[in-house]
Amino acid sequence: MTKSLLSKITRLSLVFLFLSHLNGCDSGFSVQGTNNGANDVERSVKAVNSKLLIDNWNAFLIGQPYMFETDGFSKLAEGKTANGLKRYEQMVFKENEIFEGVELLDSSGEINPTAVRTTFQYLLFVANAYYIPNNERNFNSLYRNPKVLEKIVSATWELFSSYYTVDSKHVGNWWYWEIGTNKILMDFLTLTYLDLPPALFSKGIEISYAMAPDPKYIFNSAGTTATRVPELSTGANRTDLAQINMLRSVLQGNMTQVQESVNLIASTLKIVDSGDGFYSDGGLVQHIDYPYIGGYGAVLLETVSKVSYVLSNTDKSYDLSPFNFMYDRIFDTFEPFIFKSQLAEGVRGRSPSRGWATSRKETQNIVQSFLRLYPSAPPEYKNKLGRLIKEQLLSPEEQRERYFIDYYANDFVPLAIANEQVLGDTELAPRGPLVGNFLFNSMDRVAHRKSDWMFLVSAHSYRSGNYECINGENLKGYRTGDGMTYIYDSDQEQYFNYWPMLDPLLPVGTTEDISITPEDCTDIETGSSKKQNMRWVGGISTRKQDQVSGGIGSYGMHFFSYDDSVEIKKSWFMLEDMIVALGGGLTSSDYNLTKTAVEFRKIKSSAGNKIYIDGVQHPSGLTPIDYSGNPKSIFLEGDIVSSSRGYVFLGNDKVKFEKKIDQAGNWIEVNTVNEERMSNPYIEYNTVNIDIMHGVGGGVYDKYAYIVIPSISLADFNSKLAVSDKVGVEVLTVSADAHVISLTTAGLVAANIFAEDGYVSDVLEVSAQSAVIFEKKLNKIKVWVSEPTRSQNQISLLFPKESNLVLEPIYQNIVNVEDDHFIVDTSAKDGETIYFELTIDL
Repeated sequence: MTKSLLSKITRLSLVFLFLSHLNGCDSGFSVQGTNNGANDVERSVKAVNSKLLIDNWNAFLIGQPYMFETDGFSKLAEGKTANGLKRYEQMVFKENEIFEGVELLDSSGEINPTAVRTTFQYLLFVANAYYIPNNERNFNSLYRNPKVLEKIVSATWELFSSYYTVDSKHVGNWWYWEIGTNKILMDFLTLTYLDLPPALFSKGIEISYAMAPDPKYIFNSAGTTATRVPELSTGANRTDLAQINMLRSVLQGNMTQVQESVNLIASTLKIVDSGDGFYSDGGLVQHIDYPYIGGYGAVLLETVSKVSYVLSNTDKSYDLSPFNFMYDRIFDTFEPFIFKSQLAEGVRGRSPSRGWATSRKETQNIVQSFLRLYPSAPPEYKNKLGRLIKEQLLSPEEQRERYFIDYYANDFVPLAIANEQVLGDTELAPRGPLVGNFLFNSMDRVAHRKSDWMFLVSAHSYRSGNYECINGENLKGYRTGDGMTYIYDSDQEQYFNYWPMLDPLLPVGTTEDISITPEDCTDIETGSSKKQNMRWVGGISTRKQDQVSGGIGSYGMHFFSYDDSVEIKKSWFMLEDMIVALGGGLTSSDYNLTKTAVEFRKIKSSAGNKIYIDGVQHPSGLTPIDYSGNPKSIFLEGDIVSSSRGYVFLGNDKVKFEKKIDQAGNWIEVNTVNEERMSNPYIEYNTVNIDIMHGVGGGVYDKYAYIVIPSISLADFNSKLAVSDKVGVEVLTVSADAHVISLTTAGLVAANIFAEDGYVSDVLEVSAQSAVIFEKKLNKIKVWVSEPTRSQNQISLLFPKESNLVLEPIYQNIVNVEDDHFIVDTSAKDGETIYFELTIDL
């Protein structure tokens, strides 16, 4: 017999075995108390549409026959069956425990909702393994094993009888009861519906309705309404509830509810101008005040992608046209914050405090969603989305050999789509690095992307909250919205195990009084307590006028600390290869303990990173460094190639540089849930801090000015310094009133004007608070303006060094000319960048 024929026979056998589950055929196993006869047919296959939809959904969990020979299928099946076997061997059925170590009651005797969800999750893992057939490379001892099904049934009865019941009192976080466990329950019932006893299956459906009777509302179950009033569901909570509603309706053969669930999901897919939802600038907000592109945003995207994939492959037509909304969101909302397969921490809400849920893992889930949406992408998005996906799958380089492990650890469908339609398409080229300056006023965030690094600022204002802390999560995030900055480069480990190491009193980029130590989960500025005096927060992006290089940008904030003990104007000018950071007008209740954090980085375990201060190399290796002085430059070698950075100090800043060895961190201190979810929450690293001290020897230093140059070699850094000790940047003004810089060789001036009555100099005159960038080339001047406070109808600009300026006619609808002054219409009050061009009439 030939090898190819044997392969075909083997595959046909696998298909038959697989279909025997999906079609309810007796595989030769029987379990006491189950019924594989008429009752199964009555409850499951009421319509072909229902059967196809269920099969499509189960494909996420256990695959489909055509996938058996897909590259990576066996490894994925191996992983799933191994996980199922691991959890099966944990099944102990002791008092208060179904799985060893997962105690369903807490110390006070109350039901532990996180443990209930974990138990259902483990039970689903066992069920997955029960249904994944053997193949040539994967022997699965759990496959169709009657003892396994017997334990699955017994465990489910136990949960439905004592821990997740119609009458359960909902202690702890409502989400676990109404959504978290309910979603897993519906996956479980959809997978096992043919093999559960009818009474058990019916009880599961009944409990699901008891937990979430109407997907339009949260806090709407009998177990929750005793303590909370029902509220309309929004965002990811609504899409989760719609998914639950769709699956339980399908399992009952109620196909009319499918379109209603689709319509509920569609109700979240629209542009809003306040509260939860997507914003026209690409922002995404949940819980009214917080950027949530990760977390809730990723969950919403996942639901849309799964429902879209499932319903696009049935023999009934559903109106999925509202889902096309998500294709623009992929590029406008998600892509700008994904750098080398990492989603930026500053848009993940409270998720960074979860030690078990890394940014890389969340990005993998997001790319899985992209893949599910890819087959049904409209023609105008198809190629663009395919190129984006391919870039993520194959970048960085080392990911090429492990992509199916990293990206598809839980889902067969994206693996198949990736192999057949993306990686298998030789004419589809990876998109290459995304470059550009992306400004999100709706979230008080900005991302500046170059080919080998990305810079991010996290701010807050009267429009947005500073940080979210609920349910014991993100306990020490109180200053992460105070102008914290992030730089992503080739070192993908930098933000792994980062948060327990970071000093929460002084995140990178912020200016804080470190003598003030908030209690955990305090100083939250949200809802009516948002900082009403923080009006000047925003900036400019030139990206739309410079599609090739992606443009530059400016960002600023008039910052007040939570208790107003610290006030300072802060600016970041994001240029082609560097970031210029300015601060001015500092007032503090204790200058001696007020600092600006320039950098915090983990370094090599050997601490062998080369360090140069003013060109002098300092000791490498496990020797601490404690330097204080007024340096002009610092160079810090990165852990890997293209992760080194140069720092240039433009004034007389008092700088402290510390290299610390064997610094300890504990994930439980930033998130109490880590104690349950992590086997070892304790970490240790060598670190480097660079801080500017604002009170030294009784003096007061109320300003700062420095440059960060990411991804630069020592040789290139020294070359820049050799040309100019300020690397071509001239600071024209840094004060409480204005921050202005000039790049003389580029003919560029960038200004953040904080004074209410504007700014006057020999370079620029501005009538009011604003951000301005202008660039002169030959006889053309390009001008960008924004009004971050959103309180003024117009701004007047004058360029004193120029004469005979003529406004290009195309911009006369937004700019008026009066006596050489250019009056810009800012009446829209949205803080967006306004652009116009002037010609010098020679």
